[in-house]
Amino acid sequence: MIFMPDTPQSKGLPSIEATSKIKKYTGKEIIVEESTKGYKYYFFKYVLFNKWIWIIASANFFIYVLRNGISDWMLKFLSDEHDFKLKQEGKWIWSLYEWGAIPGTIIIGFTANRYFKGKLTPLMIVAILITICAIVGIWLAPYKNISILAAMFAIAGFFIYGPVAFIGMQAMDFSHKKVVGTAAGLTGIFGYLGDTIGSKIIIGYGTNNIGNNYNATFIFLIICGISACLLLAFVWGKSYTLYKTNK
Repeated sequence: MIFMPDTPQSKGLPSIEATSKIKKYTGKEIIVEESTKGYKYYFFKYVLFNKWIWIIASANFFIYVLRNGISDWMLKFLSDEHDFKLKQEGKWIWSLYEWGAIPGTIIIGFTANRYFKGKLTPLMIVAILITICAIVGIWLAPYKNISILAAMFAIAGFFIYGPVAFIGMQAMDFSHKKVVGTAAGLTGIFGYLGDTIGSKIIIGYGTNNIGNNYNATFIFLIICGISACLLLAFVWGKSYTLYKTNK
C-alpha cells in the first residue's frame, strides 16, 4: 500500500471520469473538470467547514451508541432481568442480534439502490425507528418469554446495521472525491466516540453502579435513536452519487 501510486494522473494517465460517462441517477451527464488545488483546500472546504459532514458524524455518534449499547449490555440484561444462563438461552438469543445484521444490511442496500435511486437517508431513518421499537420490545418483554425476546433481538440487528454500514457513504456524498477518506474517517471517529462514551462509560456506569437500572439504559438508548433520526432528517432526500465535481 505504501508504494502504490496515488492516482492515475500521477502516472500520466487520464482520470477515471475522463474515460467514462458519469451520470447521476437522473440520467443527466455531468462534466467533470480536474483541479490543481491542493489537499488543504479540499480538507477545509469539504470536511472541516462542511456542516453536512458534522451533522452526519454527529448522527453516527448516536447510531453507535444504539448499536453497541445493545451489543455490549443486552446479554447482561438477559441474565439480570430474565435469569437466563449466559452460556445457554441468553447466548443464543443475543446472537440473533448479530446474525440479523447480515441479511438486513444486504436488503437495505439493495432496496436503496433498486427502489430509492441511491437515497439512503429515508431507509436509514426508518431502520433506526424500527430498531427503537425493537428495543422497547426487549425492554417490556414478559419475563423469560423467549419467543418475543428472540424476535426483538433479530429485528434490532436486522435494521440497525444498515445505518451503521451506510452512514460512511453519506459522509462521502457530502464531501469531495479527493477527501472522501478523510470525511469517512471523521464520521468513523464520532462513531467510536459514541461507543466509548455512550455505551462503555454512560451505560456501563449506569448498569453497574446504579443498581442495575436498566430502565435508564433503555430510555437513554431510545433518546439516542431519536437524536440520530432528527440529525439525519437534515439530509433527507439526498443521495450518494457516482461523481464529484471539483469546484
